[in-house]
Amino acid sequence: MLSQTDNATFPESFFSGIVDQIDEKFVNKFNESPIPSLQHLIQINCRFVEPFYFGQFLRLVNGFNPYSITEALSANQLKMGVSFFHFFTAVNTEYTSLQAAIAMSFSKIALPNDEKALNIIFNSFIDSYRFFNPEIGYSSRDMFIIIVSSIICSIKNLGTSHYLNEELLKAIRGSSYGAKRMANIINQLDSHKFTVHFSFGQFEKFPALNKQGIIRKQKGFFSLKKSYFVKLEREWLSLYEEDSRISPVEQIQLAHTKTVDISSKKNGLCFQLSRIDEKDLIYYVPKKTPENSITFHAENESDVQEWVASLNLSSFCETLIALLKN
Repeated sequence: MLSQTDNATFPESFFSGIVDQIDEKFVNKFNESPIPSLQHLIQINCRFVEPFYFGQFLRLVNGFNPYSITEALSANQLKMGVSFFHFFTAVNTEYTSLQAAIAMSFSKIALPNDEKALNIIFNSFIDSYRFFNPEIGYSSRDMFIIIVSSIICSIKNLGTSHYLNEELLKAIRGSSYGAKRMANIINQLDSHKFTVHFSFGQFEKFPALNKQGIIRKQKGFFSLKKSYFVKLEREWLSLYEEDSRISPVEQIQLAHTKTVDISSKKNGLCFQLSRIDEKDLIYYVPKKTPENSITFHAENESDVQEWVASLNLSSFCETLIALLKN
């Protein structure tokens, strides 16, 4: 089950006494429950508590999926940065272009919709690439822009709106490396696209960022529901009266939000929109009674899944834009 990567940096002697434990059964169990599986490894060898060992181990064992890898690397918030650093340095990128290294590394993980977590992951990659390429001419900020650009380029191939490109151009103009040279580098990203995984969902069909339809909003504690024509455009979710779609009666900002499927026999087919930081939702026109979550009801399961996916992707794109503006 061990990777045959030629430029792996992991000490093979460390696998003594562990290799017999790493079979298909273990990999499947890890993908289902990464944290208990990691704790099992620590019982076999206490060195797995160290980010150097388990970070590189997660990179070099075949079969671990991006979602379980990211969950394991993010489990300890205090060691998250160093864990991702050792995950990224498990493969030597000394003779690898920055664009190729980004595609190779980020295709192995699932990106969270969390500005702080993405900052940690991106900076860990930057430090790991500098570790093998200390003479590289890019500033950390330029490398940051190229990482975000690479993700946007790979998402765009699956249908993301062009407005991300507008924000990207603004960031390029402020690059210390020079706008023209940065633009040339980013134009080369088309040949280094990769499959983007998200920790907030696995998509058989890539979500649309522009979506509309009739859904019911739950009102109050008595589960009263009212139908609205709902329109998703960029970072706003707009609600219109069903029989009058001239101007929205509510507009909810999607930045820093999460949407989850809460369907059950009791609740029916529904999903809930709330802030990641658990604060009140932000409205274009402030409401007299702030809401920290909204429950919507749909007609069928596929509608629920499509709305959850689209709303989460829209929020993620706003997180990328916030990172470009910082």
